[in-house]
Amino acid sequence: MRLSILIFLFICFASLTHADTNTLCIQKFLSKTVFNPGPADGLWGNKTKKAINQLFSQADEFNVKKIEKDDAEKICKILESEQNLQLLEIGQFKRYPIDITEVISEEFLKTKFDFSKIKINDAANYFCSFTILHHEGFERAAGKLQIKNGVIKFKDNKWFVGLASKGSEIYLKEEANLRVSNVGIHGKIPYLSYVGKGEVAKPVQYVSLGHNYINLKINSNIDNGIMGKHKFLDKRGNEASLLIYECSDVEQKELTYDTLPVVFKNLNVRVKKRRFNYQSISIDLDGLAIGNEKFDNFNLVLMIDYAEEGSIRGLTELFRIQVDADGIMPKENISNLTNCKNISWKNLAYGVKLQYLIGNEFELNSCLLRNLYPEKRNILGSIANSLPEILKAGLGNEPEQLKDILMVLNDAKQHEL
Repeated sequence: MRLSILIFLFICFASLTHADTNTLCIQKFLSKTVFNPGPADGLWGNKTKKAINQLFSQADEFNVKKIEKDDAEKICKILESEQNLQLLEIGQFKRYPIDITEVISEEFLKTKFDFSKIKINDAANYFCSFTILHHEGFERAAGKLQIKNGVIKFKDNKWFVGLASKGSEIYLKEEANLRVSNVGIHGKIPYLSYVGKGEVAKPVQYVSLGHNYINLKINSNIDNGIMGKHKFLDKRGNEASLLIYECSDVEQKELTYDTLPVVFKNLNVRVKKRRFNYQSISIDLDGLAIGNEKFDNFNLVLMIDYAEEGSIRGLTELFRIQVDADGIMPKENISNLTNCKNISWKNLAYGVKLQYLIGNEFELNSCLLRNLYPEKRNILGSIANSLPEILKAGLGNEPEQLKDILMVLNDAKQHEL
């Protein structure tokens, strides 16, 4: 009887010793990791259980489920195998679960929009130009966008919001959430406020579109609801608009042209008296040569629309060079000008006039240049670049008048930067 009891106790003790050895093996391994459960005493407790389960939950490739005390022998064999170095490396950091929806919701909700009740035109695929207009009519932003399967993605763009302009191009690219329908554009966009010198930065506004669309009706080949003014209200209740124009089903490459020397034999400059906020300067150039292009007589008019005092637009609202389209633009391209904003061209009784912009809204020039004869595209930019020399040659006897006009011209050019 005694012998039987001794044999039974020996078997139980041996089994207990073996289990403790496996637990000790696990604890010693864990002590080398960030999951260290404490002193290695060979006793299986909640700390040891939690630590070994945390380690293997990070080691996805081992496919080990919830570990209990009965699994200690199997786990110890893994820890002593060739895989121990891999597990030891995994155990040098602790992975914490993150609620992704909580992290992104704050940013995402700013432009989250319910499109469920809107019939999206998912067949719309275009490349367009855009301008965001302040309620007083001047530009807040301008650039390019792409419509792909009814979804608008903003591409290269620039904001004109003073000190807030730096780095602002990412807002429309990363945060805008717009869709196209046949009755307008719907969704939300970020809208930046102007920040002047010494002013405190203003928070970005997130405004909704979709309730007030004015069709430009200038290109029947483009689906309804796209080209035109899409009006919205900012947080102060002021009306602004997203103007979309120059849409095409083919992406227009950015036009480049050379700035060439401007040579002329004679010139005549006539400065007209300023009336209210407008002034014009007529310039006649005889024997004009720009590269290989030569003209017996070339007439241009500088059109200066002065800004209100203290305007963020600078000294001028618009500074334009007006020239005849005849001779530099094919007649068959005249109809394409309806895709350009009307401040860059004019159809008069005596012919079509092209108006090349310097400074504010200069990015609209690409619409004009695209429709010129390719060999003529250097002309307007070259004249704009040579205006200081042209004005000095024509107004050398009127230094005060020359000084005033050059000041306005230089100020306008600063707004191209």
